[in-house]
Amino acid sequence: MPKKISIVQKREWLNSYEQGKSEADIAKKAHHDVKTIKSGIEEVRRERDAQLARAELLRDALRKHQDQMLNCIEGIFEALELPPVNLSVDMPVSLRGAKIEFKAVKGLVLTLRTEEKPEWALLEEHLGKRDRLWKAIGNWKQTMTDHIHLRRQLYRELERQLIDKGYRIVDGKETAPFLYRDTVWLLYRDMVSKTLEKG
Repeated sequence: MPKKISIVQKREWLNSYEQGKSEADIAKKAHHDVKTIKSGIEEVRRERDAQLARAELLRDALRKHQDQMLNCIEGIFEALELPPVNLSVDMPVSLRGAKIEFKAVKGLVLTLRTEEKPEWALLEEHLGKRDRLWKAIGNWKQTMTDHIHLRRQLYRELERQLIDKGYRIVDGKETAPFLYRDTVWLLYRDMVSKTLEKG
């Protein structure tokens, strides 16, 4: 029974071959026939190529995974901004990276657009439930929904005061005294703009 040739020895053959030695020279030095040397070199070359291919696949998968996580985080940062002065308070409210909807049981609910993507679950898994990011996002959501709620109250109060002064707020042609809804909207925007400038 022929002695089994170790993979270490076959790797040495491949190394010698790649350094320019012929298969015949390697066979002479190793005391094996050329056919054994050729098959040993080919076996080790296939093994190395398979390892390189696996490493490249792993590198690509990790790069893709990292890009997904970064996109998810960028989606969070995109949403973290003060809503513009001219933001409509009609439901649903659409923000740059989020939306706010009214739900019967919960009231105003803010959802980040990135929460609807599969990467969100991956980010939760990576960071864990106790990471301070989740508390910060929760605080921001609460602050933003409170902000929108107060804006809606301000708009309704403006409408109420105008109605108390005898104006009818309409969407189309009417007889005096009345205000077009767009005029109320302009007054509201002006109030919000001045309030935010003071803050």
